Amino acid sequence: ENERTIVKKLSERLAEGSIAIDMNEFDADERNTLEKLAKDKGDYPIVVSLDKVYFQRYWKYEEEIVDLIGEMVTQKLDVNEEWKRLVDGMFDGNTPEDIDWQKVAVLLGLKSRFLIITGGPGTGK
Repeated sequence: ENERTIVKKLSERLAEGSIAIDMNEFDADERNTLEKLAKDKGDYPIVVSLDKVYFQRYWKYEEEIVDLIGEMVTQKLDVNEEWKRLVDGMFDGNTPEDIDWQKVAVLLGLKSRFLIITGGPGTGK
């Protein structure tokens, strides 16, 4: 019965857009079931990792993405003197309000294989 409840909770959370649930969101009986599953580590479709509960498929997806990002972050691209001159020119004598941050993002994107750009709606991401 606990396994059904766990699967139902994971399915509901997945439908809401999350791929994992914190262990503390399960009651004591459910946590005991999950701890047994975590020790078994067979081909069971539920995985417990770092106090999070996942369907195995989504846990694997997350692990693959983490590995890919880790590889990309460590691979720096060579930049030439022209790139350095452009970057230096953007910041020389400018206040943060004067800097064109979209151009900075483009230049940083040329330097690295991985870049996260954030900002609210209408900010020009």
